Amino acid sequence: MDITEFFQQSVGKWFSQRTSHDINGNQSITGQSDLWVEVIPVTDGAVVDLCQQHGVDVATALIGVQIRWEGKLDGQTQSHNGSTLWVAIAPDAQSRTGQLLRHHHDSIALETLSHYSLGADDALTLTTETAATTTTERVWFESPSLRFRTSVIKQQDGTQFGSFCSEIRMGGAKPSA
Repeated sequence: MDITEFFQQSVGKWFSQRTSHDINGNQSITGQSDLWVEVIPVTDGAVVDLCQQHGVDVATALIGVQIRWEGKLDGQTQSHNGSTLWVAIAPDAQSRTGQLLRHHHDSIALETLSHYSLGADDALTLTTETAATTTTERVWFESPSLRFRTSVIKQQDGTQFGSFCSEIRMGGAKPSA
C-alpha cells in the first residue's frame, strides 16, 4: 500500500469513539464524533494554496484529503466541529515516506507540517513537531470498515496526553477487494 491507497481506503463517513488520557494528571475523557473523509484533486485551489504556503512544488503533491468532523465530549453539551485539509508530498507515488501538509480549521486556523511513514504492516505513522509539542499518531485498518488510531502528545513542560480511537465506516465509498 502507498499513501494514496491508504487515503483512498479512508474515504467515506466514519463514526469515531475516542478515549483521551492526561498521563500526568491521570484523568480520562471520552467522546464520539462523525468524520467525513473525501479525496480532492491535487489541482484544487485549496491544495495549490497549501503547497504554496509551505513553499512546496504542487507537482510533488500525491493526494489531497479533506476531513470534516462533528463531535461531543461526554458530559459536555457543546459540540466540536472542524475540518482539516491534508496534502501528501513525496518524491514519487510509491514512496512509503514523505511529508504531510495540514491546514487545520476549527476555532482557529493552523498550518502544520508532518512527516509520514507507512510500515510493512501498512500502518500510517505521522510525526508532527512544533515549538511547544511533539505529536505521534498511528492509524491502521483492522478491516476495510474498521480502523484504529492512537496518538501521543508530549509538551515541552513534560505534560503528556494519549488517545485511542476506534472508527467504524458508516457509509460512503469502500475500498475494492
